Amino acid sequence: KVKSSTKKWIARPTPYDVGDEAKAQEFADKLQAEIDRNARGAMSVAEFATAWLVERKARGLAAYADDVGRINNHVIPGIGDLRLSEVRPRHFRDFVRKLSAHSKLAPRTGLNILGLTKTMFEDAVIEEKILANPCVVKAGEKPEKVDKDPEWRANATYTNAEAIALMTDERIPVERRVLHALKALAQ
Repeated sequence: KVKSSTKKWIARPTPYDVGDEAKAQEFADKLQAEIDRNARGAMSVAEFATAWLVERKARGLAAYADDVGRINNHVIPGIGDLRLSEVRPRHFRDFVRKLSAHSKLAPRTGLNILGLTKTMFEDAVIEEKILANPCVVKAGEKPEKVDKDPEWRANATYTNAEAIALMTDERIPVERRVLHALKALAQ
């Protein structure tokens, strides 16, 4: 028996005949597990994030290793215990504030974590796990896009030999070598 939209129990046949009791029991066990999962509510952010990372690895995304670190070191400790369907903008706002207050975290790193979290929740919307992405904050809540060490960028230049290598090394795809050459000319 299953509950209908009118909240009354209705009988539905299983796809198994008399004599298929083992298959029918397996079917009943799987159905009960699904009912139990739904009774507890939707999956947690940590459960979804773990499955989401597996899917990203299977797609061969270049940023996968960085994503694992960001999810495991920041997202799961920050909001991982919440049910995916229960995360609200205020939870995300508090998560943003906690990241911004983290003194050892560079602002750009915080922005990368927030961007990844937003992408994860967008994927949860696409997979119909949640109805809307809760990753929204008021203007001025996100960390500014600045380097932790403002002096670093001024000194981050290539030597002539490095620039030539970036433009001529055949291991680098042609379109990237052209881009490196244009960037070198623009400086």
